[in-house]
Amino acid sequence: MRSIESLDSCRPIRALLIKGADSSLCDNKSKTPLDYVNELSTGHIQDEAKSLLEQHRTFKSVIKGLPPVKKVSKNRMTLMVYYILFFLMYNIKLTTIYPRMTVNFILMACCIDLLALFLHILLTCRDPGYI
Repeated sequence: MRSIESLDSCRPIRALLIKGADSSLCDNKSKTPLDYVNELSTGHIQDEAKSLLEQHRTFKSVIKGLPPVKKVSKNRMTLMVYYILFFLMYNIKLTTIYPRMTVNFILMACCIDLLALFLHILLTCRDPGYI
C-alpha cells in the first residue's frame, strides 16, 4: 500500500483487481487490503482505494467514465460488425465521392483505404485485444 502513496495513484490496486485478485483475503497479520488502505495518510488516494476495494463496479462507473475493475471478454461479433460497416462505408464512398475525384486522387485514396484495412486485419489477427 505504500507504493500507491508514493505513486499518488491507485493503478496497482486496479491492475491486481483486473487480474482477479481477491480483496477479501487476509495476510499473515490477519489484515485485509482494506485495513491497509485505512492506514494511508493521503486522503484522496485512501478514498479511491476504498471505493475500488469495497464496491463492485456498476452502471454508475460507466457513466462517470471510470475504468472497469473486471476484465472485458473478447467478442468477435464486434469485429464482424466493424468490417461490415467498413465495407458499407467504402461502398458509399466508392459510389458517391469517387466519381467526383480525378483518377490520381482515386488511386491514392484506394491505396490508403486498402493499407488501413490490411493493417487493421493484421493487428487484429495478431492480438484482437478486448473488443
